[in-house]
Amino acid sequence: MTEHILVAVDGSDGQPVAMAHALAVATATGATVDVVHVIDRGLTALVSMTDEGTLRERGREILAKAESQAADAGVSVETHLTDGTPSTAILEFAADRDSDLVVVGRHGPHGVRERLLGSVADKVLRKGSVPVLTTSYDDETDPEAVAIERVLVPTDGSEAAAVAAPTAATFAGRFDATVDVVSVIDLLVEAGPFDAGGVSEEFVQKLEGNAADAVEGVADRLRDTDPDVGVETAVTRGRPHEELSAYVADNDIDLVVMGSHGHSGVSTGLLGTVTTRLLQSVGVPVLVVPPEA
Repeated sequence: MTEHILVAVDGSDGQPVAMAHALAVATATGATVDVVHVIDRGLTALVSMTDEGTLRERGREILAKAESQAADAGVSVETHLTDGTPSTAILEFAADRDSDLVVVGRHGPHGVRERLLGSVADKVLRKGSVPVLTTSYDDETDPEAVAIERVLVPTDGSEAAAVAAPTAATFAGRFDATVDVVSVIDLLVEAGPFDAGGVSEEFVQKLEGNAADAVEGVADRLRDTDPDVGVETAVTRGRPHEELSAYVADNDIDLVVMGSHGHSGVSTGLLGTVTTRLLQSVGVPVLVVPPEA
């Protein structure tokens, strides 16, 4: 259960969306909300005392906007201004406050979003030990308008992917949402040097059987966490991030919940490929759950 939410804000166009989703989750769960802005120590080392004062004033303004948005939603928050290396400061603050959910907003297009994913958010995702919710830059900014009616949980059959199931079930229960569990068979990867045309039907059937077992295993975990949660399962073929992105669009998915990595580990597994590409391509929040959660 989510009890302590940490929202990291930076004054970007993604901030109001991140705040809206954090406030919606807080309303649904009764969680407390901390809002933190980190003044990049690397910047303060390069500027004069006057400019550093400007950075701190801007930080206070950013926090004031977040607090105002929370007040409009009737949610009490605590704001915090700190400095340091942003990703490290966020994770340290989350540990100090016993946060069990970190929320960060994605930036807009034109390369900024990709840069964010390659720096602060990417490091928080890779190094954190609590679930991280990343929100799109152009989603709802009104907490009351945030709707989570359908949740997608991808699985590759690994334990690291299946660890997302309890968190997904908890969110689904709080928002009365249905959960779709999907496994994508990538024949180009599974077949090794052979193309799809050279793969035997027996081999494909084996892959489909393994994928079906994987989705049913995650479905069972969902039901174990919340027997009342509605679950749908599906097995598809293709490139995982492309198929999952299409599934999100075609099935009105409101939230993706997935493990931080799959079979290949955190560096080259789901976090390094599928999750990162989903973060860059889908217009819905993505909640990444690490093994330690």
